[in-house]
Amino acid sequence: MDIPKLLKQSRNLSIFTVLTGLTLLLSQPKLLALSKIDPNGSVVGVTYYGGNYSDQKKSWVIDNTNQCNSITAGEFSAASLNAIKASNCSDDNGLGYLNDIPLHNTVSFAELSNNPSAPDYSALGNLPAGSKLQINYKGRCVVAEKRDVGTGGSAVNGTQRALDLWWQTARSLNFTNGFDTMTVKQVSAQTPLTPLGSSTGCVNGATSPSQAAPTSTSSGEQSGQSEGSASEAAAKAKAKAKAKQKEIENNAISSQSAAVANLADTTSIDSDNDTNKSVIALFAVLVLAIIGLGVFYRKQLIRKFKKSKRTKTKTKKSKSKKTKSKKRRF
Repeated sequence: MDIPKLLKQSRNLSIFTVLTGLTLLLSQPKLLALSKIDPNGSVVGVTYYGGNYSDQKKSWVIDNTNQCNSITAGEFSAASLNAIKASNCSDDNGLGYLNDIPLHNTVSFAELSNNPSAPDYSALGNLPAGSKLQINYKGRCVVAEKRDVGTGGSAVNGTQRALDLWWQTARSLNFTNGFDTMTVKQVSAQTPLTPLGSSTGCVNGATSPSQAAPTSTSSGEQSGQSEGSASEAAAKAKAKAKAKQKEIENNAISSQSAAVANLADTTSIDSDNDTNKSVIALFAVLVLAIIGLGVFYRKQLIRKFKKSKRTKTKTKKSKSKKTKSKKRRF
């Protein structure tokens, strides 16, 4: 057994373990998904869906089955939305995730997932349905509500993709490229939604109608709200009744969890801090365990090495005595 060589390998293993552990500890918080919006605003990756802007046609293109079917049925025209209809309309079904309420003419967004391969629809902390966000893009703001969820995708310019804007909301912000970062901030339920087709100037992250007048993207879009057939009105009424029932259920659940939520807020400003600490602690324990095993293994090798040296010394002395004894006999 080559003891010195094993000791050198043990030392290299310990150094490698320490460096690997430090790398994991430093990188892991960055891998953790955003679990709650910062009160001062969080920068997130944003895309759009249900429609897109065509540079070639210089127009917004409706690309969802709900609106396309309504246009085909003559309930309203694409021109009334100041857009054109896609040929296949396959990007989205155009319905919200609760009770299949149509997203037509809504100022809304979808919350995406932390991991597209394992959808959890919680990239913003699993916001309740109807939660409102102030969305700031290049100095223009809209207040939109959560009406949908999605699987998400790759990062946007190095930032986690967390938000998918309904195409009419994206148009209000002149978000034509459909792939950029924005600053979002949660606002109270009493905050009014920004009128469809308009946006306002943002001052210090806040909406300021007095500082900048709303910018309308389409007068036809506003008139489109009043169009539609009797069947559409009936569908909306039915959807509204279902939404009201869901709201009552949610309120009952909220009242039961309010005390717990308030207690959680007093003990932690941001719940993701606890998650980060737990993961970091887990990695720290793992690294320390590996280092401990390395140190133990190294000590065992050192002991064997010393024992081996002592054994060799005794053997030499024993041989020396035997040699002297033999000489005396002769």
